[in-house]
Amino acid sequence: MKRFDPSVGWIDPTHDDPATPAPSSVYHFNRQGQRLNVTHVEDGPTSSTPTPSGGDELASPAVQRMREAARVPQRPLRAPAETAGMVRELFERLDEADPTQALMARVADNLKTLDDLEVRKGQLERVLADIAQEMEHLQAQVHSDLDAARDSEDRNLKLRQYRRELLDQLARRLPTPGTT
Repeated sequence: MKRFDPSVGWIDPTHDDPATPAPSSVYHFNRQGQRLNVTHVEDGPTSSTPTPSGGDELASPAVQRMREAARVPQRPLRAPAETAGMVRELFERLDEADPTQALMARVADNLKTLDDLEVRKGQLERVLADIAQEMEHLQAQVHSDLDAARDSEDRNLKLRQYRRELLDQLARRLPTPGTT
């Protein structure tokens, strides 16, 4: 059976010289199946130097860079859902007994929920804008109908006044009973 030696690659047991086989390539893939370019591997803490924060804990250079980046004030996230996916992928690789994984999973879920709520808020704002526009249209229609009804009543009132005047004039022109 073949065995793997990181310095040279896969070694076939039929060959006695482990330096003869060409090293095999090892590829890493992300969760979407895209090949990752891994060119450098950082080991854990190799020296006993304290962290830049002055704590007694030892940290790898990658952790130190993450801590330094966390101290820099950042703008709000533009795409919380994408960030949530990256955060979840990063912290899923932590040891399962580590409570940070559960906390970061909750952070990722909350970021996704915030993104969903932001989308929903935008949709509701558009619905509210449509409702406000419809209300304005209906209010304008009500005012227009009231003005038309008022004009109609004014016309009817003038017609009644004309009819009354005509009746009065007709009554004045008719001979009164008993005077013929």
